[in-house]
Order: sequence, then structure tokens, then C-alpha cells
Amino acid sequence: MLSMIEYELSRFKTPLPELFVMLESELAGETAALCRAVGEGLSQLGEQDFSALWADAILPLPEKERYILRSLGPVLGRYGAEEQTRAVALCRREMELSRDEARAQTRERGRICIALSAAVGAMLSILLL
Repeated sequence: MLSMIEYELSRFKTPLPELFVMLESELAGETAALCRAVGEGLSQLGEQDFSALWADAILPLPEKERYILRSLGPVLGRYGAEEQTRAVALCRREMELSRDEARAQTRERGRICIALSAAVGAMLSILLL
């Protein structure tokens, strides 16, 4: 999603209402739901600012992702396309780092589970003898 936002803002300077409608139609799952929530909330911009709307839309996400994405709320729709693109690019890089960290932790936990399983299996074999 962030890559698509970055591309659309840098190449076409797509207005946010059009951008989130397009993203909703091209994405699936929770990401499409997030885009739908933002797109629907844009009709309430007079009553609520974009930062609050964005914060509400990202609320279902895990804390770490919310923390990273929260930085886009005050920027999107408020500054020029270049500033918005830079903010989205930074956010995308942070999300990629977070993803890579999670993958490394998952691999490490997998190794620990395998080692523990082997140890428990060895203990059961000894007990049965």
C-alpha cells in the first residue's frame, strides 16, 4: 500500500480521495479495509481533521505498525506532493525494517522450538527405556 501511495503521489500527484478509492479496489484484505475506512472518512474532513481520521483507520493494526504509520496522519493531504512522498517513503522503509525484524525473530523462534522438541523427544525416549 505504501509503495502504491508513494508512486501515485510522486508520478501523478493523485488527490487523496481518488487515491484511496483506487487503493481499495486494487488491494485486498485488511489493507483494502484500511483504505476503505480512510476513503469513507474523507467525506467528514470538515468535522474531523485527516490526522484523526488516519488514526482511527489504523487503530486495528498491531501497536508497532500503528506507531510507524501514525507519522503519516499529519503529512498526507496537508503538504505538497514531494513532502508527502518523502514521508511515505520513510514510513515504507521503517515498515520494511520492521518486517525484516519480525522475520528474523520468527526464524529464531523456529530454531528454538525445534531444539526444544528434540530435547523433549530425547527425554521421553530415555524415560521409556
